[in-house]
Amino acid sequence: MQKLILNSYKSAASALLLAVSLNTGAETSRQAIDVEALSASAWLIGTAFSAADRTPLYREVHLSDDPTSSLSSRVLYVDLDGDVIADKTLDHSQSLTAPAIRKINFRNDSMVLSEYPADGSEAIKVSFKKNADTPAESKIFRSNPLPLVDAGFDPFIRQNWSALEDGRRLVAEFLVPSRLTTFKLGITTVPLNECDSELSTATCFLVKPAGIFRVAGLFVDPLRLLYDRQSKRILRFEGLGNIPDENGDNRNIIIEYDYKN
Repeated sequence: MQKLILNSYKSAASALLLAVSLNTGAETSRQAIDVEALSASAWLIGTAFSAADRTPLYREVHLSDDPTSSLSSRVLYVDLDGDVIADKTLDHSQSLTAPAIRKINFRNDSMVLSEYPADGSEAIKVSFKKNADTPAESKIFRSNPLPLVDAGFDPFIRQNWSALEDGRRLVAEFLVPSRLTTFKLGITTVPLNECDSELSTATCFLVKPAGIFRVAGLFVDPLRLLYDRQSKRILRFEGLGNIPDENGDNRNIIIEYDYKN
């Protein structure tokens, strides 16, 4: 049934766009990235570790057109040898919580693209290409509000900070590009020890699937997000990562964030 639904939303135009982007320019673009220079201008650096043994895995280099906004416009994922393993651009001009994104993973040649229609309608088109040998599939999502896209959960938490700290459990739809579907996330404030922290100035949020997808098990474990209470900036992420390892498998990770601005 899932396959039939996804096939009904295929878009030849998006498939062509993604195929051209991946097969003609991806590696050239990767080689042209000056990681050292871009890292020097980063407003935020995230370091990812294995949750199992704290082995360093990769870095996230966050760039922003306006660092005071606490929103990244580009993120480079860099391995321990200094090679770029993924490159993501984000445009928050249409929505803070559902940004338009373009993400290329150079390890498996996958791509995610989300874009808004030119007519300004309340919709977002999402395309996913698994690798260089498979066609892209697309789907248009129409809802109000739109589902959370990628890092859109971060401004969503800031927008709803007071409600969360008051003990309310919030539920939001979250987009899963690789499945071209959404599922419900439940977000609650929990004691600091849930985030393995004793920081009196921090707040810990627990994020886990709600409703039917809790049974489907899209997350093996909940996500744990540690935020600084004053700046409302994320300090640590713990849960299933979105950068596959060399074998193509996602893994449980911890990301610690270091703000430069």
